[in-house]
Amino acid sequence: MVAERIKCKLLVLDLTLLFYVIQISQWMADHHNLALSPSDIVVRLDMVRRVHGIKLAEKDFNDVPNNAKTYKVYGALLHAYVLQRSVKKAETIMQNMREMGFATSSFPYNMLITHYYKIGENDKIEVLIQEMEEK
Repeated sequence: MVAERIKCKLLVLDLTLLFYVIQISQWMADHHNLALSPSDIVVRLDMVRRVHGIKLAEKDFNDVPNNAKTYKVYGALLHAYVLQRSVKKAETIMQNMREMGFATSSFPYNMLITHYYKIGENDKIEVLIQEMEEK
């Protein structure tokens, strides 16, 4: 019982700290003409997803300039969709990654394979493995 309460308090503290980190990040980007690097964007998307949810993370992704949307940034959104078990959205992002030439490593494939395994869509796993072998 005590361990549960401590765990809950730590989770609240973690989310509170993330909230402030997001605010500082946004303030710096807005007031100091600092362009966020793709790695910064990935971290920010993950923090926003944790604190504010997937909808705001999607909005932030859509606000990212196209030239900053690297495979890592798309991968962060794919990861967010996998965590939310949003099958259609994860598949759409994966298709976008294919079309843009970003699906060249095992990273996005592994995320989708894990996703399909968790939701029991084993037939889709076979298709992804074949696609990976062809590359």
